Amino acid sequence: MRKNKVKTWSLSSLQSYETCPQKWYEERFGGHERTSSPALERGVAVHAKAEQYLLGNVTGMPKDMAKFSTEFVNLKKHNAIAEEEWCLDRHWQPVANGWSHPDTWLRAKGDARVGNFIVDLKTGRQYEDKHRDQAKLYSNILMCYEPTFDEVDVEFWYLDSGKTASYKFFRTSLEADIEVWEARVSRMFRDKHFLPSENQYCKWCAFNESCELFK
Repeated sequence: MRKNKVKTWSLSSLQSYETCPQKWYEERFGGHERTSSPALERGVAVHAKAEQYLLGNVTGMPKDMAKFSTEFVNLKKHNAIAEEEWCLDRHWQPVANGWSHPDTWLRAKGDARVGNFIVDLKTGRQYEDKHRDQAKLYSNILMCYEPTFDEVDVEFWYLDSGKTASYKFFRTSLEADIEVWEARVSRMFRDKHFLPSENQYCKWCAFNESCELFK
């Protein structure tokens, strides 16, 4: 039996756990570095360029952002907040300066925000279910931070294709949304075994050679 060490979560960690608890555990607690890739490294680099542009530290429009040049100019014009950190405690209350605070239970980071409008930048494919999940969680978090926001708009910009996906969420659904997150997250926090789960990514998993299920 493995000791349950889970104390905090993010959407990426929850989705990784739901895909395969064993792989998630090995990456988080097994002393293994998370597998990188050219696509992941590019995504990090492009997000850094976007942040620097919105902060006014980049002259001209970076090539990776060209398909949304008008939109980025508009974000900058409205003093969009870039790479905003959000941290909530176990009761869904904001934790000031909380990224490493012991009371922090949930962490998230928004690419850009103007008021109740959140923009998330994507350099890869469009994953409708995962991205809608992300939009919902981000809107829920922002409503916890800003009690006056009765609705939140979230828009995904797919920088390579030039496509967008837009979502709107309302405070009237916040309580029900939180109940769903609580149910999903509780499985991860209660787990004592972190057993493998077969999925479409098993073939490329860095741990498949030692995985009994894969064998």
